[in-house]
Amino acid sequence: MNRSWHRMPAAICLALFCFEAVAAPTPQARAAREDIVVSDIKLQFTSTPIVNYTNINNTQRNSTRNKWVAFETVFVPKSENKDWFDDVTMEGTLIINSETSAQSSGNKEALYIVLTGKTRFLTIPADGDDHQGLLLVPPKLMDRYYVKGKPFSTSMILAARIQFFGPGRVLLGEGYWYNGGFVKRSSDLAKVRNLMREFEKNYSDIVRIPGGLYSKEKTPWALYNYDFYDLIYDESAGKDSRR
Repeated sequence: MNRSWHRMPAAICLALFCFEAVAAPTPQARAAREDIVVSDIKLQFTSTPIVNYTNINNTQRNSTRNKWVAFETVFVPKSENKDWFDDVTMEGTLIINSETSAQSSGNKEALYIVLTGKTRFLTIPADGDDHQGLLLVPPKLMDRYYVKGKPFSTSMILAARIQFFGPGRVLLGEGYWYNGGFVKRSSDLAKVRNLMREFEKNYSDIVRIPGGLYSKEKTPWALYNYDFYDLIYDESAGKDSRR
């Protein structure tokens, strides 16, 4: 982990310290109320997918900074009293340590970037199988805020959260990624939730980018593994009468 977090606001430092001081692993506890169980979160940097056309060349820039952040979630929708979940919104939050500095009262402070975004699904089968969700950060956005001249890597990502909401903002399930991996231990969940709450506060060294996480259909991944992703709601189709 990048130890520049010691320059964070004191409350965030304390939350991180407490998080890292946890005991040995225990099996993950799943709340009985969860209708959607997040079973894994994967974060990686990847190049733009290439689509081959018959009448035009399609190329990509070969650069360690021309990479997308792929925020992929594996989730299991299951219910004892329904076959489908309608109008489900998947919301993501990604916290980046930009490793740059902001001048504040003559002192240099670490600068953190909080990116958020969402995908709204028209309907998801409650089949108990693995499903995939994908949110992405464009390389030009990363290039705008990360320290100049350094390759992108997952070490710059501090934490991530994914949440699923039904109509009326009912929380159906959630999952967290921290310090290089998916948070599995039930004893860790409360601590990382507290950490995410600290980053929701208005600290001066945090930059917020609503919409910085792009929904899959708005990226070159729109047709990637199409059959393995749930049907995304078409916002231009008009009002959904089921809401």
